[in-house]
Amino acid sequence: MNLNEKKTQYFDDEPTENSNLFKNDALSSTIKEVILDSDLPTPFAICIDGEWGEGKSSLLKSVCNKVSLDIKEDITKTDEFKVLWFNAWEYERLDPVAALLYLIQELYKDGGDKLKKTAISVGRMLFDMAIRAHTNMDLNDLETYFRDSVKGITSIKDDLQETIKKGKLIIFIDDLDRCIVEKTLEMLEALKIFLNSKNVIVVLAADIQKLERAWELRYNKLSTSGEGRDHIDKIFQLKISLPSKEEIDLKKYLEVLKSPLSPEEEKLIVIGCKNNPRKIKKIFNLLNFSKRFKSYKTHHEVTTIILWYTLGSVYHQFFKVTKDSIPSLITVLIILHQFKTFEDAKNKLDNFMHMEPGVKGQIIPLNENFRIPKDHIFHEKGDASYPDKIYIGKTALEMLSMIRIDRNLFEFLYVGAKELGIEKLTSESGNIERIFSKYKDDQVIKMEKIIQELVVIS
Repeated sequence: MNLNEKKTQYFDDEPTENSNLFKNDALSSTIKEVILDSDLPTPFAICIDGEWGEGKSSLLKSVCNKVSLDIKEDITKTDEFKVLWFNAWEYERLDPVAALLYLIQELYKDGGDKLKKTAISVGRMLFDMAIRAHTNMDLNDLETYFRDSVKGITSIKDDLQETIKKGKLIIFIDDLDRCIVEKTLEMLEALKIFLNSKNVIVVLAADIQKLERAWELRYNKLSTSGEGRDHIDKIFQLKISLPSKEEIDLKKYLEVLKSPLSPEEEKLIVIGCKNNPRKIKKIFNLLNFSKRFKSYKTHHEVTTIILWYTLGSVYHQFFKVTKDSIPSLITVLIILHQFKTFEDAKNKLDNFMHMEPGVKGQIIPLNENFRIPKDHIFHEKGDASYPDKIYIGKTALEMLSMIRIDRNLFEFLYVGAKELGIEKLTSESGNIERIFSKYKDDQVIKMEKIIQELVVIS
């Protein structure tokens, strides 16, 4: 597909507010119903779990919008139900907990004077919280510590309950997992200690693994295995994972992005970006910027650029090995194109990587036509029609060792090899020698020429 066919469009890093994407509409409606259920016990905390860029902020925003709309349309809830959106990362340089309490009292201007004074005092209390990083206090010790403070937990909880009264306070918290460890833990402790009040509902979008890791980093060696997860389980009564993104969902998303690419090129980006919407937008931005400097018209050119940008943006460790060794990358693409599935590649490469070089019989068949020992590719027949050895090299071996443990990387490179038109090895006389000599050299020259013209470093 010609990248220059359509007007250039760039995409920001903000969540895509389209409730029809990625099953968001149905899931956000279900979460909204849970939140507004009159029988829901409070306090209640929900965590929407997902990796960076997978769409958890979009889902959280969709839930928030639906809850706010329902409250607005229900006259019995308008005055008593309050909704607060809080982006923790925006307040990282301040005190996120104090900032959150201040914003809560702003919602209750008419009856929140006492809470306002409490919010101010929290800033002083948070100074003492920094000491905890060096005292290795566990959660129970923390609760005891704050309960002993006159203006501590009890006061804040009482003030909140007095302010909220019979209504509901629904807090949506985003981008907590982008904060530094200490700020992340302060907010988690606020959820458990400060905001553990009747009629308070908290909905948080975060990568749960990062939250667990933050806890374990705080206590380092003193943290037992699984303690981070146990800590998170004490905070959230309901944890929701983002639904898997099916091909039809991603097709709709690419329609929203107004993709100028062919279906094959789009598929390559989707596979390479692990179905991650934010990473997909990043690749599109790189492609759009590059076309300002060079017209890329052929499928081979566009595929090469997608391959290069995606490796640099998503598969950082692999890219570090690859960027200075295009010949090794072409060798790896030729080898990968011989496998049938990831399982096929993994099983054979696992055996291959554990071989001792030069040991007779220590070979691994890649397909019916040839087999591979530690440092070379051997053909099954090994007669005059087929070369005894075709050198792979240490860099290509390092790449293969990464691929055999990463399904996404394998599938991306496997599809990339197909779209680049990498040839299959056959038993035809001279085929293997030709592919690993002149054919490979031609592919290296073509790829290097395209990459050298790219002005964007991903």
